[in-house]
Amino acid sequence: MSYLLVGVLIGIFVSFIGWGAKRLFFRHQLHLIQPKLLDYSGLGPNANSKTIEVTVINSGRLAEEAIKVQFAPGFRYNIVASSAPDLVIGRDGILSIDRLTPKQEITVIIYVEGGEFRKEHIQGITSKEVVGTIKDSLQAARTTPLQILIIIPLLFIGMMTAGYIVGKFIEIAAWPSIEASLYTHKTLKYSAENKVTTTSYQLSDTAKQILASTIKIASISRAGDSVYIDVSLTNDTKDKLTYLLSISSSISDQRPDGYTGYIKTDITLYSGMSKTIELSDYLPKHTVPQLISFDAQVTRSVDSASVDVNEDLKLN
Repeated sequence: MSYLLVGVLIGIFVSFIGWGAKRLFFRHQLHLIQPKLLDYSGLGPNANSKTIEVTVINSGRLAEEAIKVQFAPGFRYNIVASSAPDLVIGRDGILSIDRLTPKQEITVIIYVEGGEFRKEHIQGITSKEVVGTIKDSLQAARTTPLQILIIIPLLFIGMMTAGYIVGKFIEIAAWPSIEASLYTHKTLKYSAENKVTTTSYQLSDTAKQILASTIKIASISRAGDSVYIDVSLTNDTKDKLTYLLSISSSISDQRPDGYTGYIKTDITLYSGMSKTIELSDYLPKHTVPQLISFDAQVTRSVDSASVDVNEDLKLN
């Protein structure tokens, strides 16, 4: 998976956490409380009528507009009293409320005639933005401090998790490239020590030296805490050559996660080709000693003869 794709996926995940937090704290919460049915009233005959108390509450943090409570048609509804002005119920059984601010609730007393009215005759509640729900009590409709105390830690854990993932991505995948771009490469002087050339095949000294001479250190530079070595490969033989290159330092075991530039494998050069390969490793400038071990292997394809070149590069 490419670093770009991983970065996009992490961005999507972090955005999802933010979206989820917004949804939790700013979601619509429009509720209708199950009505109280009063069998006795002085407003008219009690045989075919009921007086009901209905409460509508906006428990959310967003205002609700164009609210409609749908009562079953076929009854005659008359508003007796309410906690808000200008409320009306049409002949279609719809109670209209213009607006409810966050945490606002309205209670309406309604006299119902025309049959035996039951709780099931309240069919639902909607607003301009949401379809509300019917709750058994005001307590069930309100967001309690306990719910908030549960939601906040969950959001905190989610954000901490997202932050950890982003941090690890930057450390492992992105930081080596970012570090290299932040610092100017400074060319270093060096001296080669303890150079050893060995072969795993019965090659003459001349053939061994020819293969070894196709590998040269072109330059060494530093950027931040990383050392970069440019290795020049030139195949001036008649055969196809394959290279394995690697470097290590005295503190290679302390490399941050994500360092992969210290080894390059399967580098193939045909006759007459040349190429420069960059290797990098972790070696802060305050480290003592300033020593890089360079290892290379070149293999001749015609007979699999190989030569190993090992040398210590002391940085000045």
